[in-house]
Amino acid sequence: MALMSFFARSDAIHPNVAIAIPTPTQEAQKENTVFVNGTAYTYDYFTVTDPATLSLIPNFSKKEDAKKLFDENGCTSAINGGFYDTANKPLGEFQVNGTYYSGQIQSDLVNGFVWAVASDSAMISSDLPYASYRYAMQTGPILLFDGNVMPLSIHNDVGARRMIAAKNMENQLVFLAIYNGDSVFDGPKLADVPQIVQTISAKEHLNIADAINLDGGDASVFYSAKTSLSELSPVGSLFCVQ
Repeated sequence: MALMSFFARSDAIHPNVAIAIPTPTQEAQKENTVFVNGTAYTYDYFTVTDPATLSLIPNFSKKEDAKKLFDENGCTSAINGGFYDTANKPLGEFQVNGTYYSGQIQSDLVNGFVWAVASDSAMISSDLPYASYRYAMQTGPILLFDGNVMPLSIHNDVGARRMIAAKNMENQLVFLAIYNGDSVFDGPKLADVPQIVQTISAKEHLNIADAINLDGGDASVFYSAKTSLSELSPVGSLFCVQ
């Protein structure tokens, strides 16, 4: 399946998508809003202040409900990880605590990594240095790097709920959800996300320098103190703050 289709149709990556009419939750309606190019987007975020509290939980084969994973692992905040294919295999590099799930792939879209060694803060990079990782996950595309918008090669770009991993100038991870407050599985086109992230960063004084796209649409989740966004199809993995 061509990579260019992955961001155009989430059901091309995640089969057996439930048919449902998404409605905004009460929690989601309370979140903040930004206007970019005349369109309003709702968002929420959480910052990982202690990197040792962040773990990456694989969910490719079990396909557990994300809220169940959240509760069983004692998470206080959570967001989904990267993409997986129709064979329930991670789309690119994925390893956690010495367990290797999948190797790197070459892609203009899935072109970055989120990784951490020991209890150090996570890194967002375009390559993966040799190391013993606490977790390492390939995803993409990279949206911002050193504060600059990265060029994107996107075909069939359509709107969807977006989940973003970002790094601020204080070397802390910031996770963001960006969506349509009236229909929470909808959201911006991928090409508009870098500007939206920069707008949120400026408004909230987040000092975001780097940002990378995670899985989105119906296979995305976000849990914070204020917002609960559940999935329609299973998430492949879950970032959990304990």
